Amino acid sequence: MHPHLFPTITLSLMIVTITLIHFPTSLLADNERYLTCEAPFNCSNLVNLSYPFWASNRPNYCGHPSFQLDCSNNVPRINITTMNYRVLEINNSLQTLKVARTDYLDTMCPAALVNTTIDNNLFSYITSDDTNLTLYYNCLLQSAVPTAITHDTVIAAIDSGFMLGWNASDSQCDTCLKAGGLCGSDPTTSIVAVMLGIIVVCIIICCLKREQLSKALIFRRTTRKNDENIKAFILNYGSLAPKHYSYSEIKKMTNSFINKLGQGGYSSVYKGKLPNGKLVAVKVLSESKGNGEDFINEVASISRTSHVNIVTLLGFSCEKNKRALIYEFMPNGSLDKFIYHRDSSATNCHLEWKTLYKIAVDIARGLEYLHRGCSTRILHFDIKPQNILLDEDFNPKISDFGLAKLCQRKDSIVSMLGMRGTVGYIAPEVFRRNFGGVSHKSNVYSFGMLVLEMVGGRKNFDNGVSNSGEKYFPDWIYKDLELGMGGRTYGVMTVEEQETTRKMILVSSWCIQINPSDQPSMNKVVEMLEGTLHSLQIPPKPFLCSRKGSLVDSSTTT
Repeated sequence: MHPHLFPTITLSLMIVTITLIHFPTSLLADNERYLTCEAPFNCSNLVNLSYPFWASNRPNYCGHPSFQLDCSNNVPRINITTMNYRVLEINNSLQTLKVARTDYLDTMCPAALVNTTIDNNLFSYITSDDTNLTLYYNCLLQSAVPTAITHDTVIAAIDSGFMLGWNASDSQCDTCLKAGGLCGSDPTTSIVAVMLGIIVVCIIICCLKREQLSKALIFRRTTRKNDENIKAFILNYGSLAPKHYSYSEIKKMTNSFINKLGQGGYSSVYKGKLPNGKLVAVKVLSESKGNGEDFINEVASISRTSHVNIVTLLGFSCEKNKRALIYEFMPNGSLDKFIYHRDSSATNCHLEWKTLYKIAVDIARGLEYLHRGCSTRILHFDIKPQNILLDEDFNPKISDFGLAKLCQRKDSIVSMLGMRGTVGYIAPEVFRRNFGGVSHKSNVYSFGMLVLEMVGGRKNFDNGVSNSGEKYFPDWIYKDLELGMGGRTYGVMTVEEQETTRKMILVSSWCIQINPSDQPSMNKVVEMLEGTLHSLQIPPKPFLCSRKGSLVDSSTTT
């Protein structure tokens, strides 16, 4: 809600509150007109009556609005809710009155059966010996029960009525009466209160309508801006731009989103099929995800690429706040299904070391291409196993460019507002500027953490594991490196597999050096992975690994 709406609503509520406090229905009577209420009055056979009762021969402000008596025909009557009662007795000192229903006078068969009850705010039942009387009508069973009660007895019981207690005075009125004053009512205050309430309700409705209109205008402007961005993108890329599909076409190719492949924080992925029979993966973004800039950013980033290790974008859809991306279908899903052997549904899907090594090299080549092979450098900022897709031959492809940033190749440092990435893979300089400037080296760090997970077979960031230096994931891997061991603790490894594992650990340990200047470029990473083990030196131990206690704080923006 807009801030300027709060003072309006608050002021309105204050007006109503002040009105109800200072103008109650029962008022202290210091006005001269209330002197006419000082003398008691009679109503038929009832004598010495006073507030809260009043009749037609007295001003209405002498009594309470709900206690008006009808004194005609020598029978005092009063209306309680929707029912008319004969008033048999009134005791002002005890605040009681005895009433009987008018429609049952001298009969047990009224003209109409009416369901009614008393107003519990003003009246209360006072029980006597007979607290309940039930009469049955139109009974089909003709039978009799011997009893001393006759028809006349029932009529007499109904005509004798029942006792009610009443309470129409508030504390101010009671105090006034004890001090020798008078109590009365002012109907105009109720009218003022009702009018003020109506005014306040109207103000609130107008404010809410204004807020809804404002949101609608903002949404319309945002939608128009997104549409303009898409048109500008299509015009800029011309025939090179991926195909633009309507949202109805997206629903058709996914069979109304029936086959869900995965779920992310801001998107869901569904399996689909193009009209030519080609299988695709359709990524549908959440409607609450940003203002469309991340969507256009991902489309623009991938559209600049053409590499065997970068996922191919086949098309996109953007209609108002409904956005979708169409990628080539990867039969083997994402890499994380094959490298975690704990708490994983794919426990028996471990890959051979030869395959893991090839995947690591190909990912490095894909990142090298993003850093050096494009006319505009693309920084991914979200390299993690979930964003590495595998085709039918387990060839990896880098995906999900929603957090990517485009920059000129000559730029060594990138300006960036906020953090980008996922906890456990974010380079220190991204969330702590004192570690250095953000650059393409930030992707090198994420790649290093990714390879360490491939070697260790576990997540590098685990809330269930203590963050002490002894159990911190890179520290555990580094100790294996110092001892000349591999990373995983299962399976028998050949000499070649041990060398491959050690090479992956050495390269990834260089990649996660805290100072970006100590990290190799992705071009150098590819050379190190494809080179010999003997040419690699053991890197310094990253100081984050040796810290006891808490690690450096990190956040996530995905």
